[in-house]
Amino acid sequence: MFEHVNVLDDNPPEFSQTDIQDGIVTITVADSQSGINFDSIYALNSAGERVEPSSVDRASNTLSFEMDPAGLHVYARDKADNEVQGTFTSHKEGSVETLEGGAVDPEEAANDNSVAEETTAVSVQ
Repeated sequence: MFEHVNVLDDNPPEFSQTDIQDGIVTITVADSQSGINFDSIYALNSAGERVEPSSVDRASNTLSFEMDPAGLHVYARDKADNEVQGTFTSHKEGSVETLEGGAVDPEEAANDNSVAEETTAVSVQ
């Protein structure tokens, strides 16, 4: 007799890769257990308005948003309803467009606004 065992997925997805080019931020989301719930993905712009991704590639788990110059707060859930949040900002240093930010722990963010920082620099031709 075999017993069915369900694996408990209590880990949120992660932003595994980020990039910015021509004002479009591209984010790759990874989740090794239940998978990404693509219908849950959205961002809030600096005015607090909900922004849907401008493109979603489910095969590569990649999504794009038009970058708000004052920043975006991105939300994504996996199929077990675990949520990742990330705050992203961009600025130019000469001809280099730089994206800063990354995943935010919602509990820590409520207390001290900690952000797991990641910086991506892209040369603008």
